[in-house]
Amino acid sequence: MTTDGEQQFFAEMFRHLDRIEPWLKRMDPDEGRTSALRNAAS
Repeated sequence: MTTDGEQQFFAEMFRHLDRIEPWLKRMDPDEGRTSALRNAAS
C-alpha cells in the first residue's frame, strides 16, 4: 500500500514521463528502469 505522498509523487512522475523517460534511457540504456516504470503503471 502506498502513502498519499507516494501516490502524489508517482502521479507527478507519470505526468512528466515523456520528459523523464529519455533521461532514464540515457542513464540505463537497457531500459530496465523505464520498463519497471511501465510495468508499475499497468
